[in-house]
Amino acid sequence: MPLPLSELEITKPTQKSIFKLISGLQTQGNIHVWIVDKRQLNETNSYLKWISEEELTRAQKFRFEKDFSTYVVARGVLRTLLSKYSQIHSDTINFVYGAYGKPKLKNNDTIQFNVSHSKELIVLAFTLGTEIGVDVEYVNDTINFMKIAHTVFNKTEIEFLNSLEKKNQAYGFYHLWTRKEAFIKLSGYGLSMPIALTKISVLQNKVHLVDEKSKNENILNWDTKLKSFTPISGYSAAVTIQKNANKTEFMSWNDYESTFQKE
Repeated sequence: MPLPLSELEITKPTQKSIFKLISGLQTQGNIHVWIVDKRQLNETNSYLKWISEEELTRAQKFRFEKDFSTYVVARGVLRTLLSKYSQIHSDTINFVYGAYGKPKLKNNDTIQFNVSHSKELIVLAFTLGTEIGVDVEYVNDTINFMKIAHTVFNKTEIEFLNSLEKKNQAYGFYHLWTRKEAFIKLSGYGLSMPIALTKISVLQNKVHLVDEKSKNENILNWDTKLKSFTPISGYSAAVTIQKNANKTEFMSWNDYESTFQKE
């Protein structure tokens, strides 16, 4: 399985083209992935106007400014895009949460979404009518990733890591890690996954079990597809949906202040 080491061809919507792009999600099976680089934003505090009072209260509990700004931008962009995808007024967007904390739009089962962030990067994924999960990670080659690998990867995945050139092993670790994490987030179980991660293989484009005897009908009876990508240099990411994807589009988020005015 080759690693997607090169950066993506990412669309950079303009003020005029962004609504046409958003309307392109209307075909079921399409995926829109938005990449937000906080370093490219003019002023992160301007996103405070997009979040709810409840979200503001939660944001103010963060001890460090970087965590505060990441949460505010992530929730602000999420609410802004959801208001356009669903054609719901931004002030009336409400969320409900699954048993393990995965958010969904209240009274709207059509638009599905997931959010992930690492260091300065935020990634949001949207699709219609099927579960979705996304994960992004900064490739930190200073940690003992091989030690961690033996706790979450199966034998074949470890062999894959060992087959890589030394310079690519850290990236290979995060390549597999983001694929597993995206699947965990799609499932909605989070840290409560009722099956060991070593029993799940993500080497192929479809999640499957290493040992069929471990099959859990509540988790792995889906036709779950995986797609890895490099959003920008130094990061690894993956997105997964419960059905086959027709088309995956990648867009970079800018400060669309005049386009997304608060109504």
